[in-house]
Amino acid sequence: FRQNMENILYYGSDLPPQSEEDVRITLHGVKNGRYTVRICSVGYQKNDAYTAFLQIPHGDSLSRAKTEELKTLANGHPESEYVTEITDGEFTHTAVLRDNDVCLIILEKDD
Repeated sequence: FRQNMENILYYGSDLPPQSEEDVRITLHGVKNGRYTVRICSVGYQKNDAYTAFLQIPHGDSLSRAKTEELKTLANGHPESEYVTEITDGEFTHTAVLRDNDVCLIILEKDD
C-alpha cells in the first residue's frame, strides 16, 4: 500500500485494513496440563483509541467523559478467554489477522 497524501491528512484519516488472513499458530513442547488461554489483540477498532478519537466530534480538547470513554475502548483486556487441556505437548490457535493487527496469546498453566 502506498501513501499518496501528506502525513497530516493520511494519519488524520480513518484507514480501515485492506486485507485479512487466517493465521494458524502452533506451539510445540508445551507441558501437558490444563491452561487458561487469553487472546489480546490490538488493531483497527480493537483496543483502538485512535480510530475512536477520529470519529468523535471535538474542539481543541476532549472532555473528561470522552477521555474516559477512549480509555475504556483501549483498556487492553483480552477479547477472548478459554480453558484448554493439552495432552500431546502441542497448542494450536487460529485467528483472523488484518493489516497492522497484533495478537498476544497468553497461556497460563492451571495448578
